[in-house]
Amino acid sequence: ETEILRTTAQVEATVTSPMVYYKKGILNEVDFSQQLKDIYWGRVDPSDLTLEISDADGTFSALITAGEEFRNRGMKFRIYEPLETPQVKFLVYGKVIDYSLSPGKISFTLALQNLEEQDAQIPKKLYETTDWTETPTNIINPAQDLGKPYNIVFGHAKKVPLICVHSNYTSDYYDFIIGYGTIHSNHNNKATTVNIYRNKVLVPSNEYYIHGGEATIQYTGSSFGLTAGNPNPYYLTINGQPVYFAFIRFLKEQIDFSGNNPYELTADLWGLKLSGSTVERNFIRCIQYLLSNTAWGLGLTVETAYFDAVAPLMADRYCDGFIGGSQFNAMDIIEELLFACQGRLFYTADGKIGIDVEVYDPKVKGLFGWKDGKEENIISIDEYRKTAVREAIKAFALQYGYNAWEGSYIYQNRRSVMDFGEEQVMESRFIRDHTTADKITCFHKNRMTYGDTRLSITVGMDGRTHEIGDIPKIVIPDWSINSAFNIRKLSRTANTFKWDLTSYDAAMFTYIVGDIPDDSNADDLPDFSNTAPTAPTSLQKTGSGTDQASDGSTIAYFNVSAIAALATNKVTLVKFGYKKTGESFYTYVDGTQSGTNWYAKINGLIPGLYYDLIAVAYNAFDLPSIGNPTLTSQLAPGDTTAPAQPTGLSATQGIGKITLSWTANTEKDLNHYDVYRDGIKIFETRDTKYPDTNLSYGVSYTYYIKAVDNTGNPSPASSSVAQSPRQTTTPDIGDGAVETPKIKDQAVTIPVDAYTAGRVDISSGYWVTVQQCSITSTGAPIHITACLNVWNTTANPSGITAQILRGSTPVYIVYNAFDIAAGHQDSMSFAVRDTPGAGSFTYYLQVYAVTTMAVFNRSILLLEAKK
Repeated sequence: ETEILRTTAQVEATVTSPMVYYKKGILNEVDFSQQLKDIYWGRVDPSDLTLEISDADGTFSALITAGEEFRNRGMKFRIYEPLETPQVKFLVYGKVIDYSLSPGKISFTLALQNLEEQDAQIPKKLYETTDWTETPTNIINPAQDLGKPYNIVFGHAKKVPLICVHSNYTSDYYDFIIGYGTIHSNHNNKATTVNIYRNKVLVPSNEYYIHGGEATIQYTGSSFGLTAGNPNPYYLTINGQPVYFAFIRFLKEQIDFSGNNPYELTADLWGLKLSGSTVERNFIRCIQYLLSNTAWGLGLTVETAYFDAVAPLMADRYCDGFIGGSQFNAMDIIEELLFACQGRLFYTADGKIGIDVEVYDPKVKGLFGWKDGKEENIISIDEYRKTAVREAIKAFALQYGYNAWEGSYIYQNRRSVMDFGEEQVMESRFIRDHTTADKITCFHKNRMTYGDTRLSITVGMDGRTHEIGDIPKIVIPDWSINSAFNIRKLSRTANTFKWDLTSYDAAMFTYIVGDIPDDSNADDLPDFSNTAPTAPTSLQKTGSGTDQASDGSTIAYFNVSAIAALATNKVTLVKFGYKKTGESFYTYVDGTQSGTNWYAKINGLIPGLYYDLIAVAYNAFDLPSIGNPTLTSQLAPGDTTAPAQPTGLSATQGIGKITLSWTANTEKDLNHYDVYRDGIKIFETRDTKYPDTNLSYGVSYTYYIKAVDNTGNPSPASSSVAQSPRQTTTPDIGDGAVETPKIKDQAVTIPVDAYTAGRVDISSGYWVTVQQCSITSTGAPIHITACLNVWNTTANPSGITAQILRGSTPVYIVYNAFDIAAGHQDSMSFAVRDTPGAGSFTYYLQVYAVTTMAVFNRSILLLEAKK
């Protein structure tokens, strides 16, 4: 019996043998979670499992070689879970029903027999949370209006509308206010622009200028009560002080192509710095300046010491949003900010406004454990939680989630209080950060009053919902619990979602987040959901070569690379496309990233063909780049291995011709055969026979052939054969592929024939005469033999029809005599018999093609048979 030490648990396994106990390490995760009989309640009723046990020293392989049989042997194992309470031990018995041996390990499949100890050993763990202490509050604030005809921006605000203040149609420039600036002429405290969008699409930076900050360009127009300044752009006098603004100057009027509708212009802005050197995102500071600022706030007197004391407590939550476009009730805005940080305003003894925020003590303990045997695992809050709030919240829900198409968060919360018993809806316009939203939810969950707490979790693309009310209860259908108090998977039959549950420490908003939405650092990066990424650059072919395909044929490949600027384009993928030169559509392969460089290997190319290449970038929203780089007419390399020497060449005599035949080569990449007569190439064919016609009687001709592959590599020449055309009074019209007409009990005249080896192009849709021959007949039947070779010169498959005419009278027609693939060749011969009577006649060989073709080596042989 053996104990095996693992990273999160101790496991002991025993395999019984007649003589030996085996001490080995278990390699795989032992997990019941996939065998739950009831997903919701987590009922465990496993029937079998698999254990992988180390065989590094070869013990089991030696036993099996020696004939050891493990099937039907007993096995038991224990799992120890390290918890803060005493360790929990699961003891399971099983019978080996199968096993398999592989290098370094052996796998046993067990049929389980007993789980009784597991029933009584469900683990327990203590779970601590906190409650907050009561702070007396007096929220007193005059109901004044906030909001000016310009934007007041806090934190990192996305998609803030731009406000047009001046249009100059003569000089063609158009000015839009970014937002409130500062009373300081150096503009150190103004809102600054990060990204600009036109109808949600990023605007290229060369279409506008940003005036403000250190800019020295003088504003030349005035509008909206603004006064030109020098060197500062322009300012507005508020309460006797000059307040300077930053603005954007577009170089073209911002209307659509019809000239009627203005574009929707928005910007991602970094807001006011207020009292610091960086953009202020602290809720406490934003409340402080909304209360006290005389230019855009309420102009009230605040006790700075109180705000200074509590601002650090809120440093890990971010206030991101803006006030602009219209006016709002001051209490609405300030209460929303107070709610986010759970702040309370009050008057000091000298009449100034102070602030306090709520913290909590570790007063409440939760119990994680079991109930009613193995039926369920739950999390519950003990019933000694104290009531500590005057505003007793009955329920609270905050809905938020990253909207990929808008590049921003869905944000809204609802709360209902006992005093009124009805739900109050509050728009959380200043919560744009997912971590902040989680922390606010966490805080309000912990400040719920006793007896009114319920926690439910819903996860989906349309947002996250955390609801609080009644009693918290989470069913856990997973028996693996570790010291970090995590739930690996939380499942229900109706909807399945993942959530990692972890303990909170005593700090108010310090916690480990689980599976929550990720905004991909949306504070700093623009929204690319509607903007195509910048095209890659430096597309190049870095190498090429050939490989052997699975069928033995040779294929070519290109190695390609390109550069994509990830930081500015948010490129998530670069694809490389290829197509044969002249074709319309690319086939794409995914690139592999190394920094800003992307690489790919394009396989499966046909050696000797030309290809066009392209690189296309894609962002996180699967938008492709435009204006992408290309490489055209790139030659795919071929192999250098020539086909084998053809064998079996023979030559058969015919009247005025010699027919060659040979044994077919077996190479997968064979393209055609070259036929040589007396050392000169006379024909190319894919067939294994060739009739050489129009030869002189009594002359000996020498032939050999070569095989040629797709790359153009020729084989060694075959063995040569010599032959001469036959002269005889016995009719013998054609041989080989042509059926020879037999004329019994007749004499024949000397045949006449016509042969041409040159090329003639056949246009599609027309009958074209490719050969003709004349004969004077005494009235006996005339035997006609015709031969021709055809090459399909187009990119499409084609059929061809052939016919014999006597004058204009059809004698014989062959429909679809050829069905030739694009770029391929074929040949045919046929013999017919005609009885025109006595006289002189001209016979014509014509072809009709569906697409453009070329004809070579065409001939007609005429022979009159006499009694």
